[in-house]
Amino acid sequence: MSFARYAQNRDFSAAVTFREALYTLPLKKGNTKEQTVMSREEVKILMNLPNPETPLGYRDRVLFSVMYASGARAQEMCDLTVEDVLHNDAGDVILNLLGKGRKRRRVKLSSAPSRMLDAYIKKRGIETRSACCVFSSQCHPNMSVSGIEEVFKKYIALARKENPTLFRCHEAYNSMSYAGIWGFTECYKKHFGS
Repeated sequence: MSFARYAQNRDFSAAVTFREALYTLPLKKGNTKEQTVMSREEVKILMNLPNPETPLGYRDRVLFSVMYASGARAQEMCDLTVEDVLHNDAGDVILNLLGKGRKRRRVKLSSAPSRMLDAYIKKRGIETRSACCVFSSQCHPNMSVSGIEEVFKKYIALARKENPTLFRCHEAYNSMSYAGIWGFTECYKKHFGS
């Protein structure tokens, strides 16, 4: 295409012919991989790996649960603040997520992830700090997408060590990386509901 634009300034009629010929060529399609999802047992293993007795393990377990239950992307979890955690009359948590294109969407969590998230916010002592990010890293007040990726990589490697015959690490990571952590949510919803 760039040559066609260049040639257009030299010999317009030849450039038009060349450009039209380019448009008749079929575009090469890239290889598309079939998206894989984790089995129910693999999801259970991954969800149970974080140790809730440690601060980071507790954060990771709540993060996994909320991401699975909401279908949220990593960036949406990074941007989640205390004021984005709403409650309906029944006491269920409704997340006000800031998604792609800076569009807001609301997602209701089921009761177990709702209780976990409320307890986590209370334990951190941030329930009155509306602008505070719900999930923080060790060094920063909020997590980054790469930080969340590292958390998942850590637990996938651990799961692979503990369950080498069951846990298909490469497939699980590929399914996560498709949509920003990502294929897991579909698997979680399919097996556990939302």
